Amino acid sequence: MLAAAVIGQYSLRTLRPADAAPLALALARQPPWADLGYTAEGLQRYLNKDDAALERWVLADGASVAGVLCLRQPWLRGPFLELLCLLPDYRGQGLGGLLLAELHDRARLSGLANVWATATHSNENALRFYRRQGYEQAGVLPDLILPGVDEILLRRRLRR
Repeated sequence: MLAAAVIGQYSLRTLRPADAAPLALALARQPPWADLGYTAEGLQRYLNKDDAALERWVLADGASVAGVLCLRQPWLRGPFLELLCLLPDYRGQGLGGLLLAELHDRARLSGLANVWATATHSNENALRFYRRQGYEQAGVLPDLILPGVDEILLRRRLRR
């Protein structure tokens, strides 16, 4: 679905095995992953697992990793954004919106009608971010990750 691209001063490239351990450690130390009990080891397995339907991309700032995006395709009439995270030093610069714009453009060009994502119900920053990008709540997935923790299913309809 995605392809290597230049986004401003950053490059979008496939995740390399050497990227997984430091990314997993960074993810495991911050919400929502830390709050949900994810470990660096488990996240590293996820980032490295053999899964032909899962695309793993890194936003790179030269030799440094700025963020990660994991995309499941095929899904329900459009790809499912399983993971999107910018590392703390790269937040608040509009990079998340640029990444999603690239994803939306590629999905639209592929003839897909939607892009899907989830956010933990208590992750107000993520929910606000996705709403600003045109996502709407499509449903609630109760107790999906842990008892008492709901995931909000979000949908971005793509205009053709």
